[in-house]
Amino acid sequence: MMKKWLKFIAFSLLLTSCRLTPSSSLSEPSISIDTSVNFDPTIDTSTLETRYNTFNNSFDDAQIPNQWPNYGIGDPFVYRFNGFYYLYPSTSQRGVRAYRSIDLMNWEPVTGEGLEYGYVLSPDYDESVVAYAPEVTYYDGWFYLCESQAGTGHYFFRSRSPEGPFVPYTGNVGESIDGSFFIDDDGKAYFLRAKAETIRIRRFNDDFTLSNEAFDIDNTSMGGWTEGPYVLKRNGIYYLTFTGVHVGSPGYKVGYSYLQDSDSVFNRYGYTRAENILMNTSEEWHTLGHSSSTMGPDMDSHYIAYHSRTSGVWGRHFNLSRLLFNGPEMTVDRPSLTDTLVPNMPVFYTHDPLNDMDFAGEFLLTAQKPRKTFTAEWNFIGNPTLVFGYEDSANYYVIETDGLNLKIVKVSNNVSSVVKAIKLDHQYDMTALHTIRLSHRDGNVNVTFDNMEKIRNLALDIPLGKIGYKGDSYEKHFTAFSNVAQGLSDQEYAKQRVLYANAYDENVSKLNASSLISINSDTEDENYNGKNNSYKLQLSGEEYATYKILTTNTDTYQITMRVDNASLGKKIALKVDNETPLEFVIPYVDTNAAFINVYLGNLDLVKGIHYLSVLNRENTAFSRIDFIPTKKQETVYENDLLSDKLDILSRGAPFTYTEDGLTSSASRGIAYLIKEGFDNTQISVDLRFDTPSSFYSSGIVVRAENDAFHPEWDDHNSLQGYYFGVKNTQAFLMKCDYQAMTQQLAINFAEVPSNEFVTLKVVANGNTLSFYVNGVEEFVVIDADAKYGGKLGLYTTGVTTTFKNLKVTPL
Repeated sequence: MMKKWLKFIAFSLLLTSCRLTPSSSLSEPSISIDTSVNFDPTIDTSTLETRYNTFNNSFDDAQIPNQWPNYGIGDPFVYRFNGFYYLYPSTSQRGVRAYRSIDLMNWEPVTGEGLEYGYVLSPDYDESVVAYAPEVTYYDGWFYLCESQAGTGHYFFRSRSPEGPFVPYTGNVGESIDGSFFIDDDGKAYFLRAKAETIRIRRFNDDFTLSNEAFDIDNTSMGGWTEGPYVLKRNGIYYLTFTGVHVGSPGYKVGYSYLQDSDSVFNRYGYTRAENILMNTSEEWHTLGHSSSTMGPDMDSHYIAYHSRTSGVWGRHFNLSRLLFNGPEMTVDRPSLTDTLVPNMPVFYTHDPLNDMDFAGEFLLTAQKPRKTFTAEWNFIGNPTLVFGYEDSANYYVIETDGLNLKIVKVSNNVSSVVKAIKLDHQYDMTALHTIRLSHRDGNVNVTFDNMEKIRNLALDIPLGKIGYKGDSYEKHFTAFSNVAQGLSDQEYAKQRVLYANAYDENVSKLNASSLISINSDTEDENYNGKNNSYKLQLSGEEYATYKILTTNTDTYQITMRVDNASLGKKIALKVDNETPLEFVIPYVDTNAAFINVYLGNLDLVKGIHYLSVLNRENTAFSRIDFIPTKKQETVYENDLLSDKLDILSRGAPFTYTEDGLTSSASRGIAYLIKEGFDNTQISVDLRFDTPSSFYSSGIVVRAENDAFHPEWDDHNSLQGYYFGVKNTQAFLMKCDYQAMTQQLAINFAEVPSNEFVTLKVVANGNTLSFYVNGVEEFVVIDADAKYGGKLGLYTTGVTTTFKNLKVTPL
């Protein structure tokens, strides 16, 4: 039989030592280490706040009262305005209901003037019957609402209040389902919606009617029906999230594409498809999807709101999770039903400035001063004079606007000078409420007007000073400041699963100014597998980066790290709080991949908040670290599969024990070994096709999770993990991640006749994945972007198959 070696962008990893908490040993030769850099710094844990609050992430009637009966909260859209959050879910009957919160945690129904309790759009409108996915935006005094009536096309409504009453201003304009607004920084408005296997975008006219300019956006697909678009713009990067493939499947999920180096969201070809970031298919919690994103109460963090399904297709719950960023990279940090950290509130906030702030002559000021790094927000009606950096009545800064011009003015010893002056995109109605938000960090200032970024990267070193208002010729509304800005909240947040390189706590790290490097590469470099303008951290000398983490249980955690190619064969150390550092070696492997996701080993961590420090040993660079609970396996597992030993759990189509072994039905199913922690293993099993198999396949799944089995919407790729499969004349390896994101890593001729047993063997060792049929090596694949975690199992996609003599050996 032909033997095939396939060399993919990747590599295999060696862990040479791990003091105190040893991990699995991988069979690779040892590498000599230069120990000239071998320091052990003392980490200042004196200010590490170990108390934390978590919330129930399946919001019940106590958190969100007046939910739709037998439906709950589906397709949740969260919109922030004037210091309040407004939640608009899909309708199960008539009308649109909405809710309000100040903290994203506790919600109350809101009622439009003259409407029934809890409604913002009257159920008397026939257009509101089963209103799919209502969304709202604000533009120059008007709130616009769109919804799709039972999926038969969109209607548009408007109101002077986010609480309604919303009234129609168009008939049915079509455009499928799941409409979403986006207003870009230049004031131009757009409409996005579902279209078969992609997302379509259309421009609005100035009167918020739809223009004829429209197109389907490339690289925005789940690989099947794709819906629920939402655009978040942050630091000049557009993140377009979407969901699919069908809400009837537990495998409903959220993925995203990103666009950078563009002056408009209206770009057909510029988006890059990125990862699926939100998914869970367990019986307890599944069908995570149809999301929107919102800025957190601290005005710097971001959260993703979504629903999960509980009973049938209809029963749904509202969920909320933290987003984290590394340039164009975006992820959801440990989505879970339990132990999710409560969002931080601003240091100061009020909806009643006249009573909660202090008068000082013609000034109305906060009692406290923000830190040097801060975000401040003012909401007002009229032409304001907004104060920040207030030292005394002769020394301060102001922002002034008349709705057409906006300027920053410095007052020094009562002498005024204009720092920055710009024209807005048109004359705004100053009899309506508007919002200005200013962020300051390291002498850099950004300013938004009604959530449109109008000033970015202005060099201005603001002194410590209060915020507030000057004069009384205008109305003053929600006012707040926090002591985080421009991503600092991600650094101070206790991460629960993902550590991006740029999210280190700068107060307890020792790094050079040049250590954080923006990654860029020639787009024609076939070996480049990073994301331009994301960041890696290059350690040298006695540098270390310290990250705040939260472990929700005392457990063993698997540590994986995404390193650059130059780090292969080098040494690195991890340190928990002030324990002895644990030292690891990444072996050199012949790969040209720019970045490699490696398995470092395991750490035993105690429940609670900790510092995790990455210490330089040999100038290693990395862009991401993941820590996931695992169960370390150290003994061989054997099962003849002739009788139920309670170690096997089937999903999808059932398996039965026969006198020949564990036999599947002629439908798709997985028989999982319930034991976890077999990431680096050798697995062998005898397999027999009981009917011919030229189309369907069976085999072994490794590091597998999140499988789904909807008969119409899911297929053999509907799981996440590696599938080593065979047919009568074929052996192959699929890296499954549902339809659009699944990759075929290898395929080869193999002889697997029906009605007789053959022996399959898989070796999964770090990044190296090998497959043998009857002792013949079919292929070896090295996957640079290796997946870790999950379980191993026996998989069949639709052919009756019998398995026996399962043996699993940890490596």
